[in-house]
Amino acid sequence: MSGKDDLDMLEPGHSRADTAGLDAPRNDSGEKTVGEDISASAAARDDDEVQNGDFEVPPTSGRWLFIDRSSTVTVVNDLPTVSLVLDSHGTEFGSYLDAPSQIIPPQGYTSVRVRDGTGPFGSKGWICYTIGDKGSTVRIDFECPMAQDNQVTASPVSHATVHSFSPNGALHVEVHIH
Repeated sequence: MSGKDDLDMLEPGHSRADTAGLDAPRNDSGEKTVGEDISASAAARDDDEVQNGDFEVPPTSGRWLFIDRSSTVTVVNDLPTVSLVLDSHGTEFGSYLDAPSQIIPPQGYTSVRVRDGTGPFGSKGWICYTIGDKGSTVRIDFECPMAQDNQVTASPVSHATVHSFSPNGALHVEVHIH
């Protein structure tokens, strides 16, 4: 960071007047003062810090905040002649980026995306479709938590098949209704 003007290193909302005394060389006894030279203090920092723009950030600070724990659920209607009609959907954690289709035609599909919320919870939600106008209801529950394995269930199992998915990372899964 050496070679930069003092103002380039100021935090937003501070002025040059706020830095008065930062370049004070030493006190009467020869010790460095609290406001030692900014470039000297920057050079003395540990080698494990990384540059990020005009400020330095430890490499592990805040990384867990950016782990993708979103869910993408694709519902496939394998029925040859009957549509699926949306009954309900919701989230316990996160929010829908793409809501489920009101109707999935025969041999059609819809993809639903749920963004993970802030904090340690990840994404968790459900989708319910009715087979035809007055048929059975199929419920799909999905969860992509921060500290546990991903979970997807569909019931009743006689009408739905959950295809394989990764237990870690962002959730991507297909659920076939038959």
